[in-house]
Amino acid sequence: MTTIFLVGFMGSGKTSIGAALATYLTYNFIDLDSLIIKESKFTINEIFAQYGEPYFRQLETKTLNTIAKCQNTVISLGGGTYIAEENRSIIKQHGISIWLKCELPIILSRLAKDYSRPLNKNQEQMQKLLDSRLSFYQQADFYIDVTKLTIDEAVKKIEKLIRK
Repeated sequence: MTTIFLVGFMGSGKTSIGAALATYLTYNFIDLDSLIIKESKFTINEIFAQYGEPYFRQLETKTLNTIAKCQNTVISLGGGTYIAEENRSIIKQHGISIWLKCELPIILSRLAKDYSRPLNKNQEQMQKLLDSRLSFYQQADFYIDVTKLTIDEAVKKIEKLIRK
């Protein structure tokens, strides 16, 4: 098998579904944002505040490049990771990408009390951010709409997709 990269907007379930998928497939699991936090010893909010988003995006690409070669691994990407052409190239070279599509009202309800995301401002800004990223997410190898799925249902759908 190969490396599976989960793509999608913040709050779409990449980490939760990714961890469950990795367990189901007996794969390793890596959450890119968590790895960046661990290695930099800063939260993403702190990185954005102290160094800015461009610096964070450089860290993201560097870290992705390091872990992309992992085999039998599910990698949950940050919501903006797939926007960069360089990142999409790395992903295409090393595995398959699956976009976890989710409707914004569900995302907003999941993120209502999550203050760890520097780009989570208000509904209008979130809609604009999501709209600006859709054309990139649509470039993923596969997609599933997870809006109304449980984690287990999403895992089973992904498993069917990758087994084809």
